[in-house]
Amino acid sequence: MTRYPERFDSVNKARVPAALLGGLFGCYLTHPFDTVKTCMQGDIERTTYGTFTDTAKKIYTESSIAGFYRGATFRYGRMVCAVFMMDVLQANIGPLLYPKAFE
Repeated sequence: MTRYPERFDSVNKARVPAALLGGLFGCYLTHPFDTVKTCMQGDIERTTYGTFTDTAKKIYTESSIAGFYRGATFRYGRMVCAVFMMDVLQANIGPLLYPKAFE
């Protein structure tokens, strides 16, 4: 049986899996909505996509569930980087902005 540490021995070692998990949930839970929004934004004259529901139905009809996750891999990579950077910035800038909260 593998034993895992009860906690990470450094904050930096904990940031990587936290960013991976944060990016994973942030990406894959919101990506279908982002796909519908992006399709609607790209169709300025509204010739292909109508309302939010019409667009979702059209994507599902054409590509099934997989259609809602097109481009998710690249978005996941971007979100992992964003979560990691926000965590590092919060750790470094937070004490400067709110020193009493970090005493």
